[in-house]
Amino acid sequence: MKKILIIILCSFLLMSCQEATSFNTNESFKTDGGEISVDVINGMNHLGYKVLDHIYDNDKNQLFSPISLTSALAMATNGAGSETKEEMLNLMYLESDDGLNETYNALIHHFNLVSESKEEYDLDMTMRLANSFWMADDIEIHKAYVDTIKSYYDGDAYSVDFKDPSTKNEMNTWIEDKTENMLKDIINETKEDDVAYLINALYFYGQWASAFNENLTDSQDFTTANGKITSVKMMHQEDRFMYYEDRKIQVIGLPYKEAVMYVFLPKGDLDDLFTSESYSDLNNYIDKLEYERVNLSFPKFKFSTHVDLKPVLQSLGMNLAFDFDKADFSKMIASQGEFAVSQVFQNAIIAVDEEGTEAAAVTVMTFGTTSIEITEPLEMVCDKPFMFLIRENTTQSDLFLGTVQNPNK
Repeated sequence: MKKILIIILCSFLLMSCQEATSFNTNESFKTDGGEISVDVINGMNHLGYKVLDHIYDNDKNQLFSPISLTSALAMATNGAGSETKEEMLNLMYLESDDGLNETYNALIHHFNLVSESKEEYDLDMTMRLANSFWMADDIEIHKAYVDTIKSYYDGDAYSVDFKDPSTKNEMNTWIEDKTENMLKDIINETKEDDVAYLINALYFYGQWASAFNENLTDSQDFTTANGKITSVKMMHQEDRFMYYEDRKIQVIGLPYKEAVMYVFLPKGDLDDLFTSESYSDLNNYIDKLEYERVNLSFPKFKFSTHVDLKPVLQSLGMNLAFDFDKADFSKMIASQGEFAVSQVFQNAIIAVDEEGTEAAAVTVMTFGTTSIEITEPLEMVCDKPFMFLIRENTTQSDLFLGTVQNPNK
């Protein structure tokens, strides 16, 4: 009988063949949470951009959490063996799992410490990573695997009966608690053939370092990719921002306490950012940012998304994990049977207003048996489609990537 193992990733607020991009720095750096591998962070961020590139649609807003997907992949990789594990590491642009668990452990503790820290100015920001592992009480799971989830991912472990309808309620309650009630009723049902659920929750809330004045917010036209004009609530602020501009693009950094939202506003079509630019090009733009006085117009927006990630991950090179005849998750599951990933999807939501940003995403993996000198303020009016990236400062990890085609959608 084919068995089902489900891995769920919740988060607040994404290679055909791998590109010829090298991340073999073999470097690491220390944070207050522990040792961070540069390779792991670079791979996480690069995969996020590649996923956003694949799911991009000029008629839809998109939101994706790279750190959410890779947190789930990292936990699942610990249960994979042989070529299945190698393929999943390749997906994350890694040659080995050296520093993988240690990095995610450091991220968990660093985010918690940032959230708890008190500074001289009153500015709220919360980043919270939480994990849990739900095991079928009639399936044998390797103790070493459970110990890894507990020790490196601070995961809570539960032995449950997936045939009992109340089990999904317990799991949904856990998710709601870890995500400040933004994600509700994520799990519709559990099935008799379920083996386990891995759940990773990432919650993000950040106040702008320089809030927008609500009294200045007005209605303004926003032109979508298809030329349709819609009226949106546009926020306004003149201040010194990290800024870069050339003949192709405007880029601005909007800081939180310990993170930044980078906004990429092409002077042509947003499509060009995915047809001609790469992940490294985005970083090059960020590296060129300098403080300038900018008169910024930026829309309020709130939207949610759903994306089926299975075909995306397959096109990026993760195939064995989906093959019942070839998948190897023997380091996770001790019971006999055929086990493979049957589906992967992510739901996400983000809200941006005058005070700041709150965002959330849930990824589900089911297992079956990405300057010029200025004399006057620069103008940046985000009245057409743009891309944004939320990056944590110390670890340089990309929490969210997204595109806004229509703030009203």
